[in-house]
Amino acid sequence: MVRNNAKIFLSLVLFALLIRIVLLAFSPGPPVLRYFNFDEADYELLGKNLYEGNGYCYVPGEPSAFRPPLYPIFVAAVFTLSGERNHRAIQWFQAIVSAVCAGLLYSLGSLIFGPRAGIFAGLLFSIYPTMLYYVPKLLTETLFITLLTGAMLLLFVAVRRDNVAFYALAGGMFGVAFLCRTVLLPFLVLFFIPMMLILAKRRVVKRITPRIAAFYLVFLAAISPWIIRNYVVFSEFIPTDTHLGWVLWHNTKVHFDFDSDFEKSEREIAEARDSGTLSSESFFDAIQRYAHFGVQAQQDGIRKAYNPTVMPQTETEISEFFTEKSLAFFRENKLLLVRDRVANFINFWMPISSIEGRKGEYFYTYGVIAIFAAIGLWLALKSRPIGDWLPLLAIVANFWLATTLFIYHSRLKMPADIATLIFAGFAMDTIAREKGWAKLSLIAAGAIALNLILGSVLLPLKELVKAVL
Repeated sequence: MVRNNAKIFLSLVLFALLIRIVLLAFSPGPPVLRYFNFDEADYELLGKNLYEGNGYCYVPGEPSAFRPPLYPIFVAAVFTLSGERNHRAIQWFQAIVSAVCAGLLYSLGSLIFGPRAGIFAGLLFSIYPTMLYYVPKLLTETLFITLLTGAMLLLFVAVRRDNVAFYALAGGMFGVAFLCRTVLLPFLVLFFIPMMLILAKRRVVKRITPRIAAFYLVFLAAISPWIIRNYVVFSEFIPTDTHLGWVLWHNTKVHFDFDSDFEKSEREIAEARDSGTLSSESFFDAIQRYAHFGVQAQQDGIRKAYNPTVMPQTETEISEFFTEKSLAFFRENKLLLVRDRVANFINFWMPISSIEGRKGEYFYTYGVIAIFAAIGLWLALKSRPIGDWLPLLAIVANFWLATTLFIYHSRLKMPADIATLIFAGFAMDTIAREKGWAKLSLIAAGAIALNLILGSVLLPLKELVKAVL
């Protein structure tokens, strides 16, 4: 059985890797400005400075804690292994990481709902366009989702075996994932202990306390180097990053210009493209040369927008400044606060994308998978104890809460698709086994049709909420 599972795991990894090799073989070299995410320049600059020995910073001599450290460390490690600043090497490494995630998802789905459901989940992940879309991008999604899937697998093993050591391993893996993206805070702070109490059922609290303690102690051990580094560098306790205030402020719709020289970047990129000398690295150079990073850039923006009598001097002070401005804004604009939270909630469950150019992708992928996931959840409620799959719901709740309360973006929603794909795999397995493949195909066609109907209703509903509120 173990040998068979290993063969299936390896087969799914190789299949997923083949898909990603084809994707990278036919993907263009330099990014295209229209589809470029400026977070890529952000992470790449941090990684490049680490690789060049300047430390974790945007501006040499000005240490930063604006972003969690793991992905820039990953970028710097790939540069070191390849012997140069090589974006293509990062893409190939991310293709391998993403392919491994297909195998991990198979293992996780198998543990929860059986091997066939795990195979469906792994296959769905292998060809899932949203996951494929981020493989070539210098963003956290590929690495974070793989780490989170590994953490969830360890957590489910711990629950099944009721083993303190595996709870400790799960805590450590969640700590590593947290260092990649701190968006796991709701799960860690709000959901983990209530989930454990539900899973404990009639067991006394004394019995589950060592398991909870092991999870959190190893989690804290995993993130402690980052906390210690921040305290040594900034003389402040910074367990996460200094990015939260900016995220809150971004919801206020008060924008100022960090990139006042961006036209120069556009001009330099266009000239290099016309001359045939544009590479991914030179593209990033053109962005980073004229974009503004670090404390000085944020101070310039604050001066333009608010011109305070006392200018915040550090990243932490700037984050606190943004937080205060955000809270003040929403105290004065309560209806806007409610409107945006409702719109974020609708966006999270939207079966199609409101983003032009990605509607088709959602019609035939996420929209269909979400419907199968709903069927899978219903089947799980009917046939399985809630303890068998409760952590999946806790992870969905984590990203639902984070995106609803703070800021909606498809990138923040993506990690919840770990659960979506597993529930969808369970539904597909059950339908194919009990009703046949023809019935499964018919439901998939019906799901596409339902998406078209829901899309025509939900998109106007979101606009109506905005118009009324």
